[in-house]
Amino acid sequence: MSSQTKNKILEAAQRVMADKGVAGMSHRAIAKSAGVRLSMTSYHLGSMDDILEACFDDFAERSLRHLDKLNSDLIAHLEKHGGRQENLSDTVQVLHGVIDLLAQYIHDEVIDRNLDLALECAFLYSYHLPEAIRHKVRDFDETMYAAASELTRRFGSNDPETDGRIIVKVIRQVEFDHLSNKRVPDMEYLRTILGRAMIGFVAASMIGIS
Repeated sequence: MSSQTKNKILEAAQRVMADKGVAGMSHRAIAKSAGVRLSMTSYHLGSMDDILEACFDDFAERSLRHLDKLNSDLIAHLEKHGGRQENLSDTVQVLHGVIDLLAQYIHDEVIDRNLDLALECAFLYSYHLPEAIRHKVRDFDETMYAAASELTRRFGSNDPETDGRIIVKVIRQVEFDHLSNKRVPDMEYLRTILGRAMIGFVAASMIGIS
């Protein structure tokens, strides 16, 4: 029962955070959402800093599992078809498969993981995070950037670190835009946005623009 109550409170804390942001978090709001006595939140999860950290750790574990699945699918696609080809036309053909996988990833994030998207937005853009949690958020960010940088490197990017950051920022902007406006993702629109972003860095690398 104790473990169930703890999980119930943690889930309630994440709902409050997704709805009100970090600044809107309080023991009272969490207890009300969980349907438990006020004292239970601190008993099971500790201080507000402890609750924020538990929320982040739980969110990050789910999100990184999802990212690992995407990376596995991307690597399998690239091992089958290769990355950058001899000419731009052939490279773009391989890139279409990558764009399809990324578009599906965004679609699934918005439709099936909107709570985690709201949490990600709250953690990334909050001014009120304790330094220990802010450090974890930076590490999470760097993991995302590293995965995207490796993808751009396989396509011959002459600046994979910058190009990887651009790809992550484009994906996040599209995700958060759909989330905040409660829009159902259109796959063709997602492919167009991703295609223009990714073909841009491939073309820049092939003609020597830095």
